[in-house]
Order: sequence, then C-alpha cells, then structure tokens
Amino acid sequence: MPSNHISNEPYHEWLRDKIKRETLAEQIKELNMKSQVDVVEEVSQLREARNELAAMLAHVLGSKENLKKFLEDWNKKKLTSQ
Repeated sequence: MPSNHISNEPYHEWLRDKIKRETLAEQIKELNMKSQVDVVEEVSQLREARNELAAMLAHVLGSKENLKKFLEDWNKKKLTSQ
C-alpha cells in the first residue's frame, strides 16, 4: 500500500494529472460522438424537408416538363447572381 510520505508526492501528482487527462479525453470523445449524432439528425431532417418541398413543387408545377423548365431557370438564376 502506498504511503502518504512526501517522497511519494510526485507520483501522486502524476497520478492525479493522469486521471484528469483521461477524464477530459473521455468527455471530449463523448462530446464528439454527440456532435456527430446531432449532425446526422440535422442532415436527416434537412433531407426530409427537401423531399417534402420537392413533392409540393412537383404538385404545383403539374408535370415533369414544367419541373425541368423550372429547375433550368432556377439554375440559370443562381449562376447569374454569383
């Protein structure tokens, strides 16, 4: 069993620092994993919203030809506005 003698203080300090570093590394890892899950959820929600908007647009335009024309015009407008 380690003693609390002053000669062991550098070891005890090293051990405390090691535990702090390991704890911090675990917290960072958990935060990164949570952030990745949040990003995946956000992308999924954006994809669902995009699909809903595309369905509404297709319904309003009424045909594939109208949708194709709309997309061509939209892309031209984006290119000229840059």
